[in-house]
Amino acid sequence: MKAMSKYTNVLCLCLLLAVLAFGGAVYAGEPLKVFILAGQSNMEGHGEMIGTTPGHLETLVASDPATYGHIKVGDDWAVSDDVWIWYKRFNTTTAVKGGLSAGYGVSDHTIGPEMQFGFVMGDFYDGPVLILKTAWGGKSLGGDFLSPSSGWDEMPVAEGDQGYYYTEVINTVNAFKADPLSFCSAYNAVNGYEIVGFGWHQGWNDRVTPAFAAKYEANMENFIKDVRIDLGRPNLPFIIATTGMGGGAPATEVEFAQLAMADTSTYPEFEGNVAVDNTRRYWRPAGESPSDAGYHWNRSAESYYLIGEGLGEAMKELLVDADAPAVYAGVDMVTWSGEPVSLAPVIAERAGSDWTNLTYKWTAIPNTGVVFSDDEIAVPTVTITKATNNPSAVALILEVNNSGRTTHGVKSVMVIDVYGSACKAAIGNEVSADHPSDINGDCITDLADFAEMALQWLDNDVLPTAIRK
Repeated sequence: MKAMSKYTNVLCLCLLLAVLAFGGAVYAGEPLKVFILAGQSNMEGHGEMIGTTPGHLETLVASDPATYGHIKVGDDWAVSDDVWIWYKRFNTTTAVKGGLSAGYGVSDHTIGPEMQFGFVMGDFYDGPVLILKTAWGGKSLGGDFLSPSSGWDEMPVAEGDQGYYYTEVINTVNAFKADPLSFCSAYNAVNGYEIVGFGWHQGWNDRVTPAFAAKYEANMENFIKDVRIDLGRPNLPFIIATTGMGGGAPATEVEFAQLAMADTSTYPEFEGNVAVDNTRRYWRPAGESPSDAGYHWNRSAESYYLIGEGLGEAMKELLVDADAPAVYAGVDMVTWSGEPVSLAPVIAERAGSDWTNLTYKWTAIPNTGVVFSDDEIAVPTVTITKATNNPSAVALILEVNNSGRTTHGVKSVMVIDVYGSACKAAIGNEVSADHPSDINGDCITDLADFAEMALQWLDNDVLPTAIRK
């Protein structure tokens, strides 16, 4: 009986959370997590969606639903209810924006790395996520994206100027900061936003320009540092997907320069905050792709999907600190309305960790009638005041962070089943209630119990066990 009750309660909780998320009403105080994805045409995305030949997104979904099934709901492309995207395509005046889905590539019928990157980040975070996509085809790091520390001849003011598209990236983020709601309908001024990470996929134009290729490593280093300065985030997590088109062909000078950013002996300041994903493994030859356009990954949706997934997994590694403490909120339990419940979470700190000034945050979903004490936040008292005769489930989320950190903390979740009375809680917990005359288990002794006793006696010729005792 308890197993079914527990399953039902958790299912109800999940349905409730889905309703809350869909309505955009509550994200348990979570700030909007913002990621910037930047680069040239391969960050724009040329992965073909519509078609039945190898490499099309439709083909991938049909042939491998276990991997790609989340991309579609029936005949329609799935639209995320917790990840949003904003993207102004090249030579357009109006941005495309909304819930993340397929079709946010260079056209409505293509995908780029943004799709699967967003799905990975959506699974990683409990609250809302926004992707600001700033990508333009045919651009170089040696010219268009050149950052200030690499040396501008003059302040860029028009397309074609050194650094013009670098400033476009920064200007886009600043425009978001000035009016977040115009970029994302999930923004809540109470919860605010947090610039969490930066993703980069670019390099073709520098590969084919020897002078740019020779300076790529120095320009990339400066680009990372300048972005962090201009966005006000000194250690902003930064991930790079290499320009790996070509598969088995020899690696290019630009690829080596991108991979060098993960060399902590050369760039010790990038340790733990810069990661590089070698994308050569995502190359699919023309015979397995929609076209023979090598500079656009042969327009393979599979390649762009895998690049996005690689970027997402690399970003997760940067966001989860190996020195963070292990956190356990506590075992799931049963209680009844109005009964104070004391929680004793386990927080095991790592030896030698720099997490020395821990902060704690408890969140309840749903939060109606749940009161947290403020005096001892590490071992808080939780009071359930929700009055109901029906079992309900409350998820209690403990997040542990280090004072001053703005990135993702360490979370643990437990669930409390709340019943309307001690008797119902005891029954729900499969603990025998001290009510032997309560035959039907409704915690009330009345004629209904007498009728139940009579039926059992007539059917079985014996009294109920509780009465015989």
